[in-house]
Amino acid sequence: MTNTNITNFRQNVFDYINQAIEYNDIINVNTKNGNAVILSEEERFMSTIAAGLAMVNEIVQKMK
Repeated sequence: MTNTNITNFRQNVFDYINQAIEYNDIINVNTKNGNAVILSEEERFMSTIAAGLAMVNEIVQKMK
């Protein structure tokens, strides 16, 4: 995970986006109003699958 502030992110936006895509790095951008997280489409997809599997596992455990 990479942490940066909004000013640095704005100056290097293409590099950060490429870093997220090529290396599945998660970019945490700090601002005065809160934080934002940048992640690749693949990383988001994998997170969604992991969350879905966790829900299925919880349901199965309750059924036992």
